[in-house]
Parts: sequence; structure tokens; C-alpha cells
Amino acid sequence: MNDASKQLLALARSNAVSYLVNPKVRAIGIAGSVARGQADTYSDIDMSIYYWELPSDEELKAAYEYNQGSDYRLHASDRQAGYIVEQYFVQGVKCDFGHITIELVIAPKNLSFRLKQIFCEEPQLAVNQLGELIEETFALVEKHMPEVDTTEAWQYYKLWSDKFHT
Repeated sequence: MNDASKQLLALARSNAVSYLVNPKVRAIGIAGSVARGQADTYSDIDMSIYYWELPSDEELKAAYEYNQGSDYRLHASDRQAGYIVEQYFVQGVKCDFGHITIELVIAPKNLSFRLKQIFCEEPQLAVNQLGELIEETFALVEKHMPEVDTTEAWQYYKLWSDKFHT
């Protein structure tokens, strides 16, 4: 993970705190160059925030204010379909937030708590813990949804995980 990625990941973790206080949150994911450890000075932060119920406009505004955001833009919103996409800048960095409702039928034990903890850990430990969650999820899918072929997903995961796990 390069220095730019470390700095943006720290900012993403800080941003995540404002959403994690909401009990509707089930999980938060980071995507793009920051997640891959390949960010540069022009990179933005892409976050997906998963809920059992979308946050209210007031809850979104509270997170924006907590993060000291600027230049707020609502890109898409369809509460009936279960998504909101917003963008704003934090410390001069463009941050895209996708808010999505999900139904977690199967999930590793204490998933929400464990994901919250990942944001508090040192990067390498966080990567290892996230890898454990991913592997537990694969095992649950294979156990409870045997009709789903996870072979290709496992191969793709292993290709990338070997680069980050210690």
C-alpha cells in the first residue's frame, strides 16, 4: 500500500465514523484505487455503505456536517429501489458515498462489529481481518447456497489476497 493510499484510507476511516454511528448500517466498503493500495494525489474515495434501511435526509446531513464536507451533490436517489448516491469533498478530497439497502440472509458472526473494528486497526491487520471475513462468507455461501458456484470468485479473491496477506 503506497503513502497516498494510506492517507486516503485514514480519511475514509474518519468519514466512516460519521456513518457507523447510525444503527441502520450493516457494513461499509471501500473500493477503487484506495482499496487496491494504488491511490495517487488525484484519487478520490469511493465508499459503499450498506443498510437494513436507508438513512433519513437528516442522518445524511449529520454525517456530511460531521465530516466537515463541502460542495455537496446528490447524484442519484431512489428510496423505493433502495439507493442514494451522494458526493462531497472532505479536506479537498472528492468522496463518493453509495448508500444501499441490503438483506443479509447469511453473514459471518458479529459482521457489523467486526467491520467497525477493521476501521480502527493498523492497515495490515485490517487487511488480514477483512480477508478472514471474506473467507468466512465464502464458506457460508458454499454451506447455505450450494447451488452458487464460487469457484471463479475464489480464484479471483486468491489472486488478490495473496498480494496483501502476510
